[in-house]
Amino acid sequence: MSTKQAPSAEAETSFVCRQIRGEALRARILDVIRQLAAEAAAQRLAYVYNASEVARRVPTTRKTLAKHDNTVSKALLDLASRRRQVNGDGTIELLRAQIAKLQEVIKEQEGLIDGLRRHHLEIYSRLRANSIEGELLVRPIVAAEARAMATCPTCQSSIDQKGGGGVLAPVAIRVGFDKPRHGHMSGS
Repeated sequence: MSTKQAPSAEAETSFVCRQIRGEALRARILDVIRQLAAEAAAQRLAYVYNASEVARRVPTTRKTLAKHDNTVSKALLDLASRRRQVNGDGTIELLRAQIAKLQEVIKEQEGLIDGLRRHHLEIYSRLRANSIEGELLVRPIVAAEARAMATCPTCQSSIDQKGGGGVLAPVAIRVGFDKPRHGHMSGS
């Protein structure tokens, strides 16, 4: 009696793709590259050719793709895409692109900062031109405080209240711009 064995689960699940050749392979490579480029564009990314991904989707090997390099190059040229580089050149290229972009940003920011500096100087120039003498604001307050304390608030020297002399008053200050000059002035 002969018994038939059931096919193994491995035999049922493994399925062999028929290998694509010639013009059909060339057309499939182009289709896959275009599909990947469209997917990248949908995500607003630039497409970068990856031989492993294309080989997996075709399906074929990277060695076979290398034999069809003219087809791949033409497709990448048509799509204005580039190849993924694994030897460090890709990283260098990416870093150079980032540096160039950052230099542009720095240049824009420097222009903005220069404009703000000019504006800042203009504001201070106008404030200085339209400011009042600080002495007019400060003299009455300082004189009153000095008389109340009987000393100069700046140098702590005694003030002769009988003679009315020696009261501190800043002389010819422009608010916020010049250094105050300290001096005892007779009278109040």
